[in-house]
Amino acid sequence: MSGGSLHYVSGPIEEAADAIRKQSKNPLHIAFAKHLLKVAKACHDLEWVLSGDCSSPSEEPAIREVISHTEEWK
Repeated sequence: MSGGSLHYVSGPIEEAADAIRKQSKNPLHIAFAKHLLKVAKACHDLEWVLSGDCSSPSEEPAIREVISHTEEWK
């Protein structure tokens, strides 16, 4: 298994999203679960870069799915 620099946080985030989708029919909850899946993907991809398993900017598309360009730190 690769990664490790973020303690594989993407797994628990993905599990939380799946639990929300299984337990709730509320559209806002479902939208939040979908957002969490994007966050999990971004965390996974960033972890691989930080762990040296991939090189930057391979993580950037997943991160940009979660944040807007106006939120980027300058």
